[in-house]
Amino acid sequence: MNTHELIQQFIASGGPIDTGWNMFIFVHITLVGGIYAMKRKMTWLERFCVTLFYSIFGWINWSGLTASYKLYNAILTDIRLAGKGSSLYTTTLDFLATHSTADRTAIVTAVHISAWILVVLFIITEDHMPHKKVPV
Repeated sequence: MNTHELIQQFIASGGPIDTGWNMFIFVHITLVGGIYAMKRKMTWLERFCVTLFYSIFGWINWSGLTASYKLYNAILTDIRLAGKGSSLYTTTLDFLATHSTADRTAIVTAVHISAWILVVLFIITEDHMPHKKVPV
């Protein structure tokens, strides 16, 4: 691939990253909002199922995001190698030469673990919300 094609791939590879983060935010807003909006307290079975499926979603989302960032970084490395000695895209190559996504796996992991802890604590303590009624 030439430098132009690699830069196009680099830009295109950001799409799955955006989608993964959008899905992450959407699921959290929907989950927390839905639990809060329920008028009754969840049963332990419901809490278990919500936690299980939320955990599965988190794992899949984390896997997809970390893989996408690794691909993003690999394309970035290829752009740097292809751009050496090339007079085209000088400003772009200067930017990309200093840009790195190597830390994204750690960041994605920290965000996912933190969110998981907060959501599971929210699910566990859901019965302490004053507007909730005991299930019939």
